[in-house]
Amino acid sequence: MNKLRIYRVLFLIGISGLIISWFLIHYLSVERISGIFLEEGRKRLNILSSSFEAFLGSKAQALRFLGRSVESDPSPSSLKRLFRSFYEDHRGSILSVQWIDSGGIITEGFPTEHTPYGYNFNLGVGSSELFRRIKESKDIVISRSIVLIEGGLGFSMAYPVRRGGDFLGAVSIVISYKDSIGSLLGKIEDFILIDADTGKVVFSSAMPGILGKGLEEVFKVGLPQGSIPSYLKGELGGKDVFILFQKVSLASRSWYVSLVSHSLFLSILGFTRNILPFAVLGMFFGGLMLIFSFLYFRESIRYERRINSERSFLGRVLGSIGTPLIVLDSSGRVSFCNDYAVEVFGSDLKGKVCPFLSLYGSSCIFHKDLEEKGNLRQEFKVKDRVFDVNCALIRREVGSVEGVIVVAREVTQAKRYEVRLWDLARRLERKIWEEHILFELSKLIAINRERAKFLREAVDLIYAYFPATLVFTAFLDERWRVLKVEEVRGSKRDIKDLLLLEKGISQVVDMGETFYVPDLRGRVGIGKSFDVETLSELVIPIISKEKIIGVLFLGSDRVKAFSEEDRSILKAVADMIAIGVENAVLYERLEALATIDDLTGLYNRRYFYQKLSEEIARASRQKTGLILMFMDLDNFKVYNDTFGHLAGDKLLSVFGKILRDNLRKGTDYAFRYGGDEFAVILTSSSIEGASKVAERIAREFEHYEFEIVGVSFGIAEYEEGINEDRLVALADMALYEAKRSGGRTTIIYGRSTGLSSSTSETSAYSPDSTASA
Repeated sequence: MNKLRIYRVLFLIGISGLIISWFLIHYLSVERISGIFLEEGRKRLNILSSSFEAFLGSKAQALRFLGRSVESDPSPSSLKRLFRSFYEDHRGSILSVQWIDSGGIITEGFPTEHTPYGYNFNLGVGSSELFRRIKESKDIVISRSIVLIEGGLGFSMAYPVRRGGDFLGAVSIVISYKDSIGSLLGKIEDFILIDADTGKVVFSSAMPGILGKGLEEVFKVGLPQGSIPSYLKGELGGKDVFILFQKVSLASRSWYVSLVSHSLFLSILGFTRNILPFAVLGMFFGGLMLIFSFLYFRESIRYERRINSERSFLGRVLGSIGTPLIVLDSSGRVSFCNDYAVEVFGSDLKGKVCPFLSLYGSSCIFHKDLEEKGNLRQEFKVKDRVFDVNCALIRREVGSVEGVIVVAREVTQAKRYEVRLWDLARRLERKIWEEHILFELSKLIAINRERAKFLREAVDLIYAYFPATLVFTAFLDERWRVLKVEEVRGSKRDIKDLLLLEKGISQVVDMGETFYVPDLRGRVGIGKSFDVETLSELVIPIISKEKIIGVLFLGSDRVKAFSEEDRSILKAVADMIAIGVENAVLYERLEALATIDDLTGLYNRRYFYQKLSEEIARASRQKTGLILMFMDLDNFKVYNDTFGHLAGDKLLSVFGKILRDNLRKGTDYAFRYGGDEFAVILTSSSIEGASKVAERIAREFEHYEFEIVGVSFGIAEYEEGINEDRLVALADMALYEAKRSGGRTTIIYGRSTGLSSSTSETSAYSPDSTASA
């Protein structure tokens, strides 16, 4: 192994030395050839520049002579004769000769096939600028490079014709780069002509494809600065080129005459004074490379044979392991598999992609974790069997990846136990969750004695714990056959009643069955009445003492939102709501028994003091009127002794009804204060209002004709600063005075004068007989 490493290092040294030697040889050769190129190139460039400059000068001189001839006779016939003669003298070097009149229109030319008759120079931005320069000039004007109507590139020369200072027109010749310059310099293959104003190549015999393109686009180099010969290094087709430039100018127009030469690797060894040492050195390193490459590959073959022998032995050992073992080569294909792996994955496993990795369509070798950590552990399912798979990289001594070893351990049974444990854990968690909800509801039942508060907190609990977007409870009103909606969550719309005809509700109310729609897509549900879009709805009956008293509704914006487990626990929740409502009703009844007098149906004396204290506090806070009225049945004891206790009880019951019928519901309150004594609290009222109430009560009581029994009234008004004991004492004082006056009288305790007396007969109940101080 040590020999293999040494040979490899020496082989690399030989290659490196050979490369460096060749680079030095190439550099020195190019430097020598570049110097020769520059020296010879400048000579050729001077010749080319002189030829092109002479060509331009001769054409300019001939054009001036033609212009002066036209000045003497600018008639059409003279123009045709002069133009034909001029063209014949310069055939092959110009494309055409033309006359531009004073309006900028071409009216004459030769030959006719190359003359654009009627062309107006004033119609284009560039042509109008050229015509303006011609009119203002006194000598030759040369245009920029133009696209000819015959195809290709060219340029024009124009000479202004004047007579007596007036501009008559201009004589113009058109020159084609391809035809004119090509006949002059086209035999030189590496020659190109560049328009100095636009930077575009206008002529190249060897590279016609670059015509019309910019120098930057073709050679990746800009135009040189100045007019002296210049040398630039460029690029053409991915290869280096050398470009020589020389500027030629005439009549404010310039061109670059250029020579292009490719950089060639002209010499292998060079055999010059500077190159020879490096050539010998390169041959030495080349020899070293060949010798050590032979030794390296020979040692590699020996090493490979030894490794194969060791692998054969190792394969027999690994084949007996009782778990799937697979070895992958660097391409990700199976190069070795033991008997257990063949049993699991088939006999044709070898040579195929690893069966575990093929499930995911990627090779473990390129897996990020495997590359970074060198090992990877994953779980795979194959043919209903679960395997815990460990992958590790096999690296060569040099560090490169040779393959992957895969060891699989079957964990099918363990996974089944794990799934069972997870299922048990989930069910236990669900059970705890359900018990928690029922426990919270039981607490609400225990602590809430008011029906409305209990329902509000119960619906809040359901809305928080279940996947519902709309929750409400509604209770049956059998008189109108509607459901009264009491608590809603998830909707701001105020819905009081729901008809039993609503689909689902009628089934629940009539049959006592839970109604569940798991998928409402394409249908209208109950939630639509509350402006809530629901995709699944659940309606559960609330049953108390085997009687349906209402429903619990849940709606969700998800399809199949309520599982069977949810529906089961919600049925128990509905039953607990029924218990809570029943408990609140029972408490209300017990509370009523504690505050209501059985015989008269009025509030009792104990509740009187509680209510009076509340109303005094409210009147003081809100600055409203408050009246306390005491009543006593005159001669009741005599009536009771004469007609018996049953008759007396009936009289008391009738008087209680009279009080209830003549008071404002929820505003005024009537109490049985003693045996035949009664009290009334009038809120937001006045003395005048209290007098009218007393008058109505007395008048209606007389209609029953209870013989000797009458009613006496004592009225007191609440004043700021007095308490309930003082107000009771004042009303009692007024009643005492009414009784002392003979009965059947109303006495009012005034704010300033105290008590006032009235007549003692029935007429005392007329408005005129009611006294006040």
